[in-house]
Amino acid sequence: MLEYTSMRVLIVEDDSDIRMLLRFHLRNAGYTFLEAEDGNQALELIRKEDIDLVILDIMLPGINGIDILKYIRYESQKKKLPVIIASALTEDVDIVTALELGADDYITKPFSPRVLIAKIKSVLRRVDTSEKGPDTISSLGLTMNQLSRTCRIADENIPLKATEFEVLFTLIERPEKVFTRKELIESIKGQDYAVTERSVDVQITSIRKKLGPLGSHIQTVWGIGYKWTEED
Repeated sequence: MLEYTSMRVLIVEDDSDIRMLLRFHLRNAGYTFLEAEDGNQALELIRKEDIDLVILDIMLPGINGIDILKYIRYESQKKKLPVIIASALTEDVDIVTALELGADDYITKPFSPRVLIAKIKSVLRRVDTSEKGPDTISSLGLTMNQLSRTCRIADENIPLKATEFEVLFTLIERPEKVFTRKELIESIKGQDYAVTERSVDVQITSIRKKLGPLGSHIQTVWGIGYKWTEED
């Protein structure tokens, strides 16, 4: 298990009051942190410092948050560095753009610091799990095994097609993460797989039906995509 109290968080935020609020709550949660008040300073810290997660505003002086996210995902040596966007931009297009570029989560301002801390813990847990690359995952009595390609609820085998299996495994492996349809396609087949986003909706409908009551735990996040939740 990761020792979350050893995690180092980079706060990228130009509002001094918000930085002060984040410092207080991160410190209380046991995290250490670095701060950047503009995009240029953030890039320098990302390049030079050992960082475990970034809390990233979009509207920044100098280089904006979207360009910083692009740098992390496509140019840096830290392409898997977890990033949570914390922004006043609330339009679906802004949220979808950030998620499609690889943000691990998105929270809109004003936000509850307790919710943000919960999101940080969730993202770091997901990173820990994905690095281990488990062959078997379980949630709410449902168990999936990648090696045997089986999906079971209690003693009942659920007959999933190959792509349905990959979609469901992707969702359950990272609970509460909202996946865009594009992310689901790319995580399964790679970026060059020729399939429409509409086909993902069809697969989700089929998976829900096959899972019975558990199908309701695949939640639609309107305008964005889907997530697996363990909450009722």
